[in-house]
Amino acid sequence: MDVREYVVILKNAFTYIRSVDGFLIKIGSIVYELENQCRNGSCDPMEVFKRIIFDRELEENLSRFACYKEEIYNAIMGDPRHKILRRYITVLMERLNSLKCVEEKPIETLTPPSTWFKESHEPILIPRKERGRISNIGFMWKIEKMDLEYLIKILLIASIILFIISLILMLTR
Repeated sequence: MDVREYVVILKNAFTYIRSVDGFLIKIGSIVYELENQCRNGSCDPMEVFKRIIFDRELEENLSRFACYKEEIYNAIMGDPRHKILRRYITVLMERLNSLKCVEEKPIETLTPPSTWFKESHEPILIPRKERGRISNIGFMWKIEKMDLEYLIKILLIASIILFIISLILMLTR
């Protein structure tokens, strides 16, 4: 299996990646692709990964991340998003330990808050078809997910119906 393609992809990615998390996500995507390609037993993904990560062309780019070995190790072992890298951690750590730490620009070591956390604190937009759904809870009727516009429309229609009924009752007397 030719590793040149993956070396070029990683080299280009490492020039713009500015965080440990970004580094691990990129490495994880390469590992995931290798495992898919080697699924039929034509190759060993561990050996291919080792050839990629130990390529001389990546030395300069990987040396930035050699300064953050502990953070990388903790992220792989603690974050479920990087679970796929746990099988490859010895190879990755071996490579980072073999490099001299050259920090040109500081790298973000903290993982940014996840999207689901932000979404849980934002107001929930209600799709139009779900507005005004009525559910029966015991003896109480509960109107869920009402907005002001929908409530005004219901009140207007109810008042028109009551007006027509009262008009009919007055004319029949």
